Amino acid sequence: MPDWTNLRIALAIGVAWLVCAAIFMSASQIGGSVILLWVPNGIWIGALFLLDYRRWPLANLALYVAAVALNLFVGMPPVMAAGIAASNLVEGLVAAALAKKIARRKRLEVLSLTDMMKFTGAAFLGALASGLVALTVRPDDVTWLTFGWWVASVMLGTLNVTPLVLYAWRRINAPRATRSGHWAPERSGSLWLITLILFATSLVVLYQTNLNLLFVPMAITMYAVVRHGHIGASAGVLAFAIAAAVVSFGGNPPAAFIRIEPYAAGFLLQIYMLVLVASSMPLAALLTSSDLLAQRLFRRNQHLRRNVNLLNMAENLAGIARWQYYPRTGREEWSRELVAIVGPPKPGSGAKTAQRFSDLNAFTFYDELEGHRDTREQFNIRFDIEAPGYPLRTLAMRAMNEFDTDGTLLRTVGVVRDVTEEIQVVRSLAAERAKAEQAAAKAQQIALTDELTGLPNRRCTMQELNRCLARAIATGENLSIIMFDVDNFKLVNDRYGHNVGDAVLRRLSDLSRVRARERDLVGRTGGEEFVWILPDTSCSTAYRAAERLREVVAEESGGTLPDITVSAGVACWVKGEDVNSLLERADQALYQAKELGRNQVRRAA
Repeated sequence: MPDWTNLRIALAIGVAWLVCAAIFMSASQIGGSVILLWVPNGIWIGALFLLDYRRWPLANLALYVAAVALNLFVGMPPVMAAGIAASNLVEGLVAAALAKKIARRKRLEVLSLTDMMKFTGAAFLGALASGLVALTVRPDDVTWLTFGWWVASVMLGTLNVTPLVLYAWRRINAPRATRSGHWAPERSGSLWLITLILFATSLVVLYQTNLNLLFVPMAITMYAVVRHGHIGASAGVLAFAIAAAVVSFGGNPPAAFIRIEPYAAGFLLQIYMLVLVASSMPLAALLTSSDLLAQRLFRRNQHLRRNVNLLNMAENLAGIARWQYYPRTGREEWSRELVAIVGPPKPGSGAKTAQRFSDLNAFTFYDELEGHRDTREQFNIRFDIEAPGYPLRTLAMRAMNEFDTDGTLLRTVGVVRDVTEEIQVVRSLAAERAKAEQAAAKAQQIALTDELTGLPNRRCTMQELNRCLARAIATGENLSIIMFDVDNFKLVNDRYGHNVGDAVLRRLSDLSRVRARERDLVGRTGGEEFVWILPDTSCSTAYRAAERLREVVAEESGGTLPDITVSAGVACWVKGEDVNSLLERADQALYQAKELGRNQVRRAA
């Protein structure tokens, strides 16, 4: 689908260039006028400057078609028409591309002096490229004079018409009315009125035979520069060029005081116009810099005013106050906010309004302040105050010392806040955090502890076993486990009841806990079944530990509790074995002990 927006823009630019070029070519070829400044070129470059690079191809195609059509219409041969159109295309591409790089998102009509000089170079390169292309298609008709006239007219068109096009475009898209609160220059006067005056004056001067009057257009142009900057100079040069074209209409010289061939006289006036442009550049750049500086200062003042207002609002909302101290006299200056923070004396207290922190028994404040007497960086002080009729409060100050050139302390400036509530909140949060941590630790302990026996539950036991196995795999150390349970525990529950059965499990847990080493873990894994984990322990040592436990249970059971015995299975980890395999072998050893008569320890195969 075609891009109709780009197509419409390209057609509009092509038509605008064609109309303007037709007018000036008619004035030159039919009316015999000397064209000192090629206006269509400036219009074309201004259009390219405004367009995005992506729209250049269609715009250039439209210009080329319009230029070829116009050249053919005025009677040029096809080859020459195409070549002259190509020269128009080249001059626009070179100058517009360089101008875009020079401007760097700035307006072309408000460039600095350095950028103006660069833009002048870009205009010259574009004009020179155009002249060289035209020279290739008309080598027999071109002389040094006509070549110089061509380059000068194209260069003057770029330097003066292009900024006017951009200025007009900006004024059309940005209304003249200045919005409230925005900076506007104080210079008065209408650009168009000055341009008309300059045009009329130039007509009068160019019709005169007195060369001495040529300074008058220059003086008015400088006045236009003072009023309107670089745009004033461009408008002045354009008005002078149009006046010269009017004077030369009918084949006359463009100036009555130059009695030579019209194009030669025109070339001399072009040199005058280039001198006029060069003379106005420094003044225009100076005024532009002054305007930009005024704008920056205006914006900074506006920004500063907003910041001051925001600072005052922030102080009121945040309860921040200012304090100043002069050590030579001992005088303190309190802001209204600080007086409000401290609070007025309570009715009936007999106290006066505080003017110093010493009036509030804040003596530690002055001790800390003295300790920072030689501090060059910002520092913090926190202190308590005792205002009559008010509870004890805490203030926080961030202060900075100011010294003279001799290093003598002149004053101390501080920002003060009442942090009493903040401290209370912090203390409350710390207390709540401690409670939460204790509750979390207790919940964690409950989650990993068997409620009946107080031993680690199955989850905790399996976590520890996995950890010990991982360490054994990493270091190659021994790992043994003992799986044991109560013999005929079901009979105990059936004969004596579950309460007695629970007491038996608790007694067995106490006995096994006492026999375990500090690094060992004994856990209840379910019902009457227990697992004893023995890190860095050989199989024989684990077997002896299981035997001692079996013997102690057999000897110490009885009394108020039924007689019980335990059976145990011992398994030692072998390389390549996982937790499930290790537990399975211990369980098989325990089952074997049961099968062989109970009350014994068996070692896993």
